[in-house]
Amino acid sequence: MGKSTVADRLVEAGDGKFVQSISATTRPPRGDEKEGEDYYFLTPDEFEKKVQEGEFLETTQVYEHRYGTLKKAVEEQIKKGKKVIVVVDVNGLETLKQLANPLTIFLDPPSFDVLKERLEGRKTDSEQSIASRLAEVEEEMKKGHQLADFVVVNDDLDQTVEQIEKLIRLSGEK
Repeated sequence: MGKSTVADRLVEAGDGKFVQSISATTRPPRGDEKEGEDYYFLTPDEFEKKVQEGEFLETTQVYEHRYGTLKKAVEEQIKKGKKVIVVVDVNGLETLKQLANPLTIFLDPPSFDVLKERLEGRKTDSEQSIASRLAEVEEEMKKGHQLADFVVVNDDLDQTVEQIEKLIRLSGEK
């Protein structure tokens, strides 16, 4: 249960208050991921064109693929009065904090071993990709702890969602 699973549950539990932004990526779809629902799947050239045209709030490179949050999609939801959940890695978090004043929550895995089991259990990434990710975990966690307003240990999905909902309520309109 990663960041996207937690975000999905927040949207489900939010009585229409929350929406999750849909990221753009240059990676191919995994499993049953759908265009425009899970991600906007772009070629590297399409992605770069959107970067050059200033269409992203933030972008990041994760291993061999690029990811980004499209400004227009987020702005449209905010105009509708929605709270937008943007799922990013620590590099995206750093960029968003420079551009806006979002409420930021970093999700910690309960342990290194649990994170490894989760990544392997998805059966969507190569051994090399998992090894690369795990090699950077300690540094990413340190950076996430420094940047985020709050840190929540993502151990039990229901408790994690409850904690985040509480933090959002207590933070008001940050």
